[in-house]
Amino acid sequence: MKKLETTLLIAAVCIMAVFSMFFRLMFAKDSSNDNKSQKTLLVHAASSLTEAFQEVGTEFEKDTGVKVDFNFAGSQALYNMIKQGEKGDIFASASLKYMEDLEKDGLAEPYSVFAENKIVICRSNGYKGDITSLKDLGKTGLRLVLADKSVPVGSYFYTALDNACKSGSVSAEDKDKILKNVVSSEVNVKDVLGKVLLGEADCGVVYNTDLSAA
Repeated sequence: MKKLETTLLIAAVCIMAVFSMFFRLMFAKDSSNDNKSQKTLLVHAASSLTEAFQEVGTEFEKDTGVKVDFNFAGSQALYNMIKQGEKGDIFASASLKYMEDLEKDGLAEPYSVFAENKIVICRSNGYKGDITSLKDLGKTGLRLVLADKSVPVGSYFYTALDNACKSGSVSAEDKDKILKNVVSSEVNVKDVLGKVLLGEADCGVVYNTDLSAA
């Protein structure tokens, strides 16, 4: 597995990715799911939380005797599962939008923000070009992998790119070059990271915590 380098952390892409949690999802509020007698906790969590939540889950099981089952996936995929009737106790999403929609639809109780993150550009060791500004992602021949716009980390990047255009730090021509370099749009941040680790892309946009885990 190739080591990754964090090559860029600039204002244009330092959007806070807010992770929040729904406690006791209302679609799991039947009497058999009473917290006092519950022996298993089903947690739907964004894939970017995998390592952190697995560690926390292990400690929680030791302290409480309650087993924790995790379902890790992209926030948009988890949201769709819940909308379609998937049961669960906790939803930890990387997007406020999905949580607000579920709460509005009466499928979840009010959420709480419990952590913040940042998106960063990572570069494979196999790519020797310099990445010193956002517009460098538009260099000829660079292979860029992003998450799909429906995925929070992808949405954050495209918003940051639009903001950079509005501020003038990136031109419309630069933006077009960057978008033309996108070779793959993934369904979650782990898949973006995997493409870079395998050398299938030169650069990718992930959360800062994903680099720490890798």
